Amino acid sequence: MSKTAIDSFRYSGDIVGLKKAALTACERMGLKLKSETQTDAGLNIEAGEKMKWLTTNWPVSFNVSAEKVGDDWAVIVTGGARMVSITQDTNNQQKAMELCNLIKTLSPGKVS
Repeated sequence: MSKTAIDSFRYSGDIVGLKKAALTACERMGLKLKSETQTDAGLNIEAGEKMKWLTTNWPVSFNVSAEKVGDDWAVIVTGGARMVSITQDTNNQQKAMELCNLIKTLSPGKVS
């Protein structure tokens, strides 16, 4: 299996706004939503890319999770693929960063 890529940030704001930003980011990236769970303790969203047949990379699956840390939320975006290609690790990192940055941009609260 290819290495998993991780990107993260701190979010100060409402969890409902963060969830909306994460779902919108997944939609804009053309990801297929697999599951979403929100509780008072946090948030977990699983999504994945559709298979693209004319590419050197396998589809990346993502997990967006948020956990309460003091007054803020720790948001962690993880991306990885089941199969390996020569450029998969770089692709995983770029896609995880892209999703993380899009969530930051769409989030209504303060991001650091």
